[in-house]
Amino acid sequence: MLMKTKYLTFAILAFMLFACSSEEEPSAERLFMAAEIVADIEVPAAAKSRSSGQNWSEKDSIGIMAFGEGANSIMGILYKNAKYITSSSGDCVTFMPANKHAIVFQDGMEEVTFSAYAPYAISGAATVLPGTSGVVNGQNTLDQTKQKTFDYLFASGAKATQSNPVVRFTGENSFRHMMTQLVLILELPTDGDGCFEKDEIQNAVYQLGGLKHNGTFNIKNGVATAMGDVVNDWVLPTFAYVESNPKHTYSFCLYPQTTDNGITFTITAGGQTHTTVLNPALAASTSYTYIITVKKKGLKVSDCTIASWGDGIDQRVDAV
Repeated sequence: MLMKTKYLTFAILAFMLFACSSEEEPSAERLFMAAEIVADIEVPAAAKSRSSGQNWSEKDSIGIMAFGEGANSIMGILYKNAKYITSSSGDCVTFMPANKHAIVFQDGMEEVTFSAYAPYAISGAATVLPGTSGVVNGQNTLDQTKQKTFDYLFASGAKATQSNPVVRFTGENSFRHMMTQLVLILELPTDGDGCFEKDEIQNAVYQLGGLKHNGTFNIKNGVATAMGDVVNDWVLPTFAYVESNPKHTYSFCLYPQTTDNGITFTITAGGQTHTTVLNPALAASTSYTYIITVKKKGLKVSDCTIASWGDGIDQRVDAV
């Protein structure tokens, strides 16, 4: 009887957050098991939204913020940046409180609202906002191999109480990309008139211009903002040409921003230089895809496919 009472008390104090799609609701059995683990966060679907296409990895971390009811609530004072970390990898992992400092409900009658963001930004304690009042200096985006460090995610509006401690980051409260995504699909034919040779394609120099690569991220509302100078000579990584699939895809995670004169895409190959101007809006939580056919006579740009990053809603507009 003593052991049952111990587990019951432990379950009442437990705090759980689930960040998953509405189609993947936890079963009653999973909820019961999770209730025995203080402050675990199970994330079955959020990893699918990573811009790099990667799953959650061991030691990935997120920050949690609480908002209590009324002027007397102390939840918002205690939990401004509570760190949670996973020891697993995959598209369905569990996050646990770092250093075992779990979020605990302070008032049995209070409904608490929660927000979360990733990746975690260091602060002195869970009671302290990182950066300047929660605005942190973001990572530079020139090195796109490090997308996971600046693919900022944010979730908000999830509510829970001590008697119903499951915080569901699902539906309209699910994690969202707060950066913008630009995808360039290069079609690189080498057969036929006016085509570059294979070695010319492989030795070509590809560049983008007109973008800002520094910025900030506000953990309180999830707003990512581009800052600093525009870079006009961003040299993109080279790639090996594959004859069986004469295409190459660049997928960029960038700060949302408005460009003054559009984005220039330039290729220098075989002694020739061709440039085209792209004009995506680069809004937050949005993906823009262009198909660019590369030939000696110039660059042919498709319409732009605009998708809300993560929900699959597409819109096509004329390329400029």
